[in-house]
Amino acid sequence: MRNNQIVPQGWVITDSTTDKFEITSIQRAPKGAKLWIRYNQQIPAGWVVTDRFNTQIQITFIG
Repeated sequence: MRNNQIVPQGWVITDSTTDKFEITSIQRAPKGAKLWIRYNQQIPAGWVVTDRFNTQIQITFIG
């Protein structure tokens, strides 16, 4: 999606370029699911930060 658009609820930014975001749905994620997201966004409810690397953080779904 274009980087000037609002990320829909239930989705997170997993990668980006200067003009685009790659987004991934977190809806219906099973407990224990792990996902690397861009660091500059709010952590979704039910997810916790479990690792960090450069401009990304790993989140894990705990329910």
